[in-house]
Amino acid sequence: MRLVFIKKVSGSKVVFLMLYVKDILLIVNNTYLLKGVNIWLSKNLSKNFSMKDMREATYILEINIYKDRFKRVACIDSIHVHR
Repeated sequence: MRLVFIKKVSGSKVVFLMLYVKDILLIVNNTYLLKGVNIWLSKNLSKNFSMKDMREATYILEINIYKDRFKRVACIDSIHVHR
C-alpha cells in the first residue's frame, strides 16, 4: 500500500506525507511546520501505534535522498537494481 497526501497549508508552505506499509515520510518546506506536524502525528497516532522518529531520511523505497542545506538544494536519485 502506497499513499501520498499533499496539503498546501498557507502561501508557499506545503506538506507531503508519504505512507508505505508501516513507514511515514514527511517532507515540508518549513521547519516550524515540520515541528507542528510531528507534534500532531505524535499526539494522534501514538495512542494506537508504536512510533519512533528516525530523523532525517537518506534512503527510502530504493530512492536516495541528498540534501545540502548550505546550497539550499535537495535531490532524489532512484536506485535501479537488476536481479
